[in-house]
Amino acid sequence: VSHWEKGRMGGYVLGLWICLGYVGRLSWGQSALPLCGNGPAMPSPGGQCNGSAWSGVTVRSVNWTGVNLEGSQMFSVEILNSSLRKASLKGSQWTGGVINATDLSEASFSDGEFQSMVFGGVMCDDGEFDVMTIFRWSVTDDTRCLNAKVRSSNATMIQVDNSFLPMLKVEGTYLKFFTMKGSNMAQANWFQTQVDSQLDVSSSNLTGSFFVSCDFANATFSESDLSKTSFANSTILAAAFQSGVLLANSSFESSVLPGASFNSTRTDFRFLDFRNANLTQASFPGVDISYGNFARSTLDQALFDGAVATWTNFSYSSLVGASFAGANLFGSEFTGADLSNADFREANTTSAVFTDAKGMGSINGSTDSGSSTNRACFPGDAVVHLEDGSTKMMKELNVGDHILTDSGVFSPVFYFSHRLQEGLFHFIEIHTSDNRRIHLSPSHKLFVNGRLQEAKVARVGDSLGRLKPGVISSVAHRTLQGLFNPHTLEGSLVVDQIEASCYTSAVPTNLAHSLLAFERLIFQLGFPRPLTALW
Repeated sequence: VSHWEKGRMGGYVLGLWICLGYVGRLSWGQSALPLCGNGPAMPSPGGQCNGSAWSGVTVRSVNWTGVNLEGSQMFSVEILNSSLRKASLKGSQWTGGVINATDLSEASFSDGEFQSMVFGGVMCDDGEFDVMTIFRWSVTDDTRCLNAKVRSSNATMIQVDNSFLPMLKVEGTYLKFFTMKGSNMAQANWFQTQVDSQLDVSSSNLTGSFFVSCDFANATFSESDLSKTSFANSTILAAAFQSGVLLANSSFESSVLPGASFNSTRTDFRFLDFRNANLTQASFPGVDISYGNFARSTLDQALFDGAVATWTNFSYSSLVGASFAGANLFGSEFTGADLSNADFREANTTSAVFTDAKGMGSINGSTDSGSSTNRACFPGDAVVHLEDGSTKMMKELNVGDHILTDSGVFSPVFYFSHRLQEGLFHFIEIHTSDNRRIHLSPSHKLFVNGRLQEAKVARVGDSLGRLKPGVISSVAHRTLQGLFNPHTLEGSLVVDQIEASCYTSAVPTNLAHSLLAFERLIFQLGFPRPLTALW
């Protein structure tokens, strides 16, 4: 063979060697081959490859099922379109890696340290991530981790986008800056886990999940489905449940959510369970929380303005300074609740129950305590008719004014059993078909169907009044300003053009009238009397 032919053949060999080297570089990355640290062999299914050290390796389409890579060190390693099913990476350190379209089902990453990792389209069903240190992970592109477990780990700056993580179990783990978007984590179970600095969940599905005894700081939930989710015994600081969140049938029993915000539109917050929860200064403006259960919760200074809270249970809760301005509280229960300084302006309290509620008389600054449901009174803006043909509101009325009574005569006011300018109180609102309306306490007596009865027995279709009876067209409950009960010598009065008694059902009418005989005598003799309340 001539020297020229030898040279040509050598050139072919050199070119082939370069090409093979280039192909190998494309297949395996910058290092020559991903050789096992405990021997010169490459990893294989079920093979022992612990203690390996790889840098700049790219692996494509390999089957490493059940491989042992425990105690390995990986830097900028990429594993693509491969299988590490049932692999063990316990105690490994992995920095700057990419795992894409790879099966990690039932793999174990326990006691490892993984930083700046990217997972895309990965399958890690039944994977175990125990006692790990995780920093700057990005989980994206339809990653699937059904029934995966994260226990006793430390994870910082985790981002989960468009992934499928149902029945994920997170226990005893510390998370910092956790963000999830467009993902499914339904029926997840988080127990004794802390999320510090930021928890941001948007456009995700957490239906039926459990977050028991967890601690979340600066949590934000938006456009997500948290229906039937439980946050029992958890602390969620500065929680924000924003637009599009679904919380129907969710439970926050015995949880702490101070300052929580439920400012949302297109939401479903019905059937929520907040029993024994701390919701101090929580905000529910304009939100539908109907059929919710807030029994024995702390809701001091909470904001429910404009909220829909029909058939909601607030029994034995602390609502000191809470605001229900303009709220719909139809059929809600406030039995035994502390409503001191609460604000019920323009609220609809139709069929609401305030039995034994505390502070009803101290709402908005009144010093009278106890419930208004057993008082015989009118609100401050109720109108009476004077002898000179003019009218006066109750709050302007004075002893000595002559007002119209149910007998058609004008009788002087000689006494006030209640005269409270300030405070919001519970009244029944009765409308008649001839456009008359009266507000009075539920136990106050007026003429219903021709007989003197308590206002609370009045029903639509009943006859109301004595001199000019009208047909009742509607009955509602309202919370209004002031509490007044003037007494005339006649024992009756006409309020807002409707006849009423001066007395309540607490004492029989004839007996109550007799008990005031001394007061009437003192008035007629011209002696002043203090305006104290008898009942």
